[in-house]
Amino acid sequence: MTLPLEGIRILVVEDDPDSLELLGFFLSGEGAVVTTARSGREARDALSVVAPDVLISDLSLPDEDGLALMASVRAEPRTSHVPAIAVTGHSDDAALSHVIKAGFNTRIVKPIELSDVARTVLELVRGTDQALRRKD
Repeated sequence: MTLPLEGIRILVVEDDPDSLELLGFFLSGEGAVVTTARSGREARDALSVVAPDVLISDLSLPDEDGLALMASVRAEPRTSHVPAIAVTGHSDDAALSHVIKAGFNTRIVKPIELSDVARTVLELVRGTDQALRRKD
């Protein structure tokens, strides 16, 4: 039996330990190879070692916001192409526009549904534009 996210490399950036553990456990259980980071600095350190297929980042991080992290990811030639999902508590269209302008491909609104995370990762990896248009 093949797992839905088999072999997909995902970097999850989240400062809340419970949320980070839940996302890591779920995505690993779906077959993904998960690397975790609790801050923007840890994320950049991880990106210097791993080449993720998808980045998932909370927007509220202890050392910087996810928007600043995304700017540094997009500025680096090695990671500029990595599809990225913002995790945010803001569901309005202005917030979606804001994360898209910052370089994220889409966003998932808290409280997150794990099935939405898996579906969005698959859409981004497969290159479908469903994830790019989602307004949650």
